[in-house]
Formats: sequence, C-alpha cells, structure tokens
Amino acid sequence: LYCANIYLQLYFYTGLPLQPYESDLNDFCLKMAEYNQEATLHVTLPYWQCALNLMGRSEKPTELTGEVMEQTEYLETSEESHDERAKQIVLSLRLQLGYYFGDLELAETM
Repeated sequence: LYCANIYLQLYFYTGLPLQPYESDLNDFCLKMAEYNQEATLHVTLPYWQCALNLMGRSEKPTELTGEVMEQTEYLETSEESHDERAKQIVLSLRLQLGYYFGDLELAETM
C-alpha cells in the first residue's frame, strides 16, 4: 500500500477534481488500517484531511483537524516517534492551505 500512498500524494498536485480523490483516500486509508500499514497510513492522513479542508469540510480550513485527524495530536505523535517526514508533510500542506485560503501570515511561518 506504499504505492497507493505515492499515487495519493501525486494526485493531490494534479488539479483533478477532489471528489474522486477523497473517495480514493477513504478506500486506501481503510485498507492501510486493515492491513496494519500504520506508517503508510500515518503519512497519508494529512493529505486526506487537506482534501476535506479544500472541499469545505473543516471548521478551520488552514488546520489539519477534522474528520480524519487532529493536527496537534498528529504532530505530538510524529515528534515522539522522530518522524520528520510526517512533520514536513504537515508543514507543507498547511503552507498551501494558508495560501489557498488567504492566510499569508500562516504561509510565511510554515
């Protein structure tokens, strides 16, 4: 399912519609959980939450907190496990969300 993660990361940057992307994220994340692919799931969840934010399904669109993850908890877990990749994914996605939603101060700090 690592290849599914790569597909999902690449799809994010294609500019294609978000509805089928979110559906794929849902399906693949469920499979990752089913097969105990915890590390792959961990780095995929921010993309899923980001897609939901872009679709208007988050109260705070520039934070990766909502239906599938909680940003603060995610970053704490990533810090504890020394998962630099996961932290960089969150920073990158939040930078983009800041830009897309007009919060340029946030984007500058990321």
